Amino acid sequence: MIVGVSSVVIVIGLSSAAATAIDSQLSSPSAPSLTISADPSQLDPLRANLSYRDALAVQDAYPGTIQRVVPNIFTQTTVSAGHASANLFVISTPGGEFGDSIVEGRDIDANDIEAAAPVCILSQSASNRLFADESPIGQAIKIGVGRLTVVGVRGNGRGSLFANLSGEYAVAPYSTLHRFFSNVYALNVWPRDGSADAASADALKALTHIKGSHARYLVQSTTSLLKSTRTIINLIAAGFSLLGSISLLVAGIGIMNIMLISVAERKREIGIRKAIGARSTSITFQFLIEAIVLALVGGGVGTAVGMVVLGLASAILTAQVGSAPVPYAMLICAAFSFSLASGLLFGVYPALRASRLDPVDAIRS
Repeated sequence: MIVGVSSVVIVIGLSSAAATAIDSQLSSPSAPSLTISADPSQLDPLRANLSYRDALAVQDAYPGTIQRVVPNIFTQTTVSAGHASANLFVISTPGGEFGDSIVEGRDIDANDIEAAAPVCILSQSASNRLFADESPIGQAIKIGVGRLTVVGVRGNGRGSLFANLSGEYAVAPYSTLHRFFSNVYALNVWPRDGSADAASADALKALTHIKGSHARYLVQSTTSLLKSTRTIINLIAAGFSLLGSISLLVAGIGIMNIMLISVAERKREIGIRKAIGARSTSITFQFLIEAIVLALVGGGVGTAVGMVVLGLASAILTAQVGSAPVPYAMLICAAFSFSLASGLLFGVYPALRASRLDPVDAIRS
């Protein structure tokens, strides 16, 4: 019971917390509702390459359905600072999308984007690679043909799933980076008034007009991404929960065997009780309550163990992907329900067997 309940509590708690954390990041106001990228499977992928001007053209073409279009520049290149160099991910951002904690300096703001300021922020590991133990704030790095001034450092793995996956990176305003990189990875689109379908159709129309009818693009919506992520997390949780359920099944069989042994050892007690007038229902109820109490005690210890492990795992998860609240009340109720159900299900047969003993044979034995 301890192993089964604790494993189910941990799996359900972590899956719920992870799903909530990912949902909050993907559905945040700063996250785009649509992402449009060139289809790599088309015959001529170069025909569909996107640029900074394409983002402006798409936004201006359908202002009624499209609120904002931002070019998403994402590439891996060599970044140097003095005699040091590192191969980093270089990412554009409208500002504050990753949710990392700024551990030194400041974040990129709207003024930097509007002025196309030559500034950037580094991840903690990238800063260590380029500047060792020195403070990078105010120092310059070279990206391609351009130079950027470091204004901030973000902590690795703090509140951002993307930052944790990318590791070493530099972030700069998209209005600045487009001068160094002619092609953009994708277009981030914010629909007006939540009309994602209309915005998607209009954006594709605009790109077809600009690039021609042979250019093909893939559109990914935040809603579909959330559904896919939820499905994957639920499948993983279901698989691990099944393993935990097997432990609960084994625990239930153990409880039934213990209660059958108890009935065999207490036949004389049962016979005396029935001889002086105890009803079969009373005997059944007595042994059923004992089975339930046994299951609840094991379930209670398992819940406590699961909560301790879940608390530690939740702290690690929060540091990696951001706020990940754990539904402790729901988990306690679920653990209580599992334990109660196990006690009832596997305690019925021993209880019925005890109630059906013949009092004379029970006393003789």
